[in-house]
Amino acid sequence: CVLHHKLFDSGVISLDESYKILISQDFRVDEGTNVMPTMSLSGKEIRHPQRGYDLPSHDNIIWHREHIFRGPERN
Repeated sequence: CVLHHKLFDSGVISLDESYKILISQDFRVDEGTNVMPTMSLSGKEIRHPQRGYDLPSHDNIIWHREHIFRGPERN
């Protein structure tokens, strides 16, 4: 989904080495916005790509968490 890709690109969402979704404590929205669809992803494994496509490499996941993700993750 476009929203989640934007959140990933901006460092609000990342992945752990098990491909589970991490959500930054910095995730904030305006009052009245429904955040539950995004918050409910926390700790869930991403869907596997279509046949013929690979999962993100662990090196890329680690790089994203170290350089882009605005951690720590939300508990």
